[in-house]
Amino acid sequence: MKSSSVVCEAHFEPHHLLRDFVHIIGGREVRLPRDRPKLAVGAVPVILSGQQRSDGGDQVTNNSTSRQHAKQDAPGPSMTKCEEKKRSSSAASLTERHAKCVKSAAHPVMDCNSETQGGTTNEGRRSLLTLTMPSTSRWTALQFPHVDGVFYVTSTLIPPSEISHDKVIFLKEEEDGLLCRTHINGSPYDEKRALSFAQAEEHMQKIDAASVCPGSIRKNEPNDGPLETFASGRNFRCHGGAFYSRSCEGVVPNGGLLGRCQRRLRNGWEHRDTSRDAWHTGGPPQSEQL
Repeated sequence: MKSSSVVCEAHFEPHHLLRDFVHIIGGREVRLPRDRPKLAVGAVPVILSGQQRSDGGDQVTNNSTSRQHAKQDAPGPSMTKCEEKKRSSSAASLTERHAKCVKSAAHPVMDCNSETQGGTTNEGRRSLLTLTMPSTSRWTALQFPHVDGVFYVTSTLIPPSEISHDKVIFLKEEEDGLLCRTHINGSPYDEKRALSFAQAEEHMQKIDAASVCPGSIRKNEPNDGPLETFASGRNFRCHGGAFYSRSCEGVVPNGGLLGRCQRRLRNGWEHRDTSRDAWHTGGPPQSEQL
């Protein structure tokens, strides 16, 4: 036992304990021992706290300070086990939040008032899936379990059930920044590094505003010849139900290249009887190259 230890016991004064049977015989008091002591009527226990007794049984000291600490630390009579558990859980939560606030001095992006903010993880880093898209009706974010990165794509439905991805931006976090790889109409467009997510969003806005070459000679257009054979040469490719020149980058400015791409491709189809061999052996004459 230490000097600060608190001992609580229910103590009955000696006159409250009836240890003998008392009889009056011939005017004299005769006491017969009881097998088990009995409490007198109206006996009330006395609570002793932090008291020590001397060899003679007299009280020597009374540690009032220990008794006061015991009253403060001990749960009140109305506190249930659920309340005690809630109290300890709240204390642990405050301790954890205090530690995060101290850590936030070195990492200002962290917020002491919330576990996560919109678009941030517990480490304060944004997720690639939280980039602001130019339009949620046109753009979609896709993530695949076997690919380390996120795809932002625009899609077109080709009836009855074919889906074509017109613009595809692949984003991947690397040591020197974000890798931004762009494909348009199935053809590589560019590949660059972005130092921040804001730059990646600006690149997505730029690709969204760019005009896309619609190609020429749709697969479902009526024709009187073997279109697949005509377009299977090295100069043309098929994507999304249309044929494109392999030299077409997919994105075109207003006027100019779009008309030229369609004109060159259609001219080749219209004169296929005289130039089919040229298409298969290396392309049209030099003047017709795109």
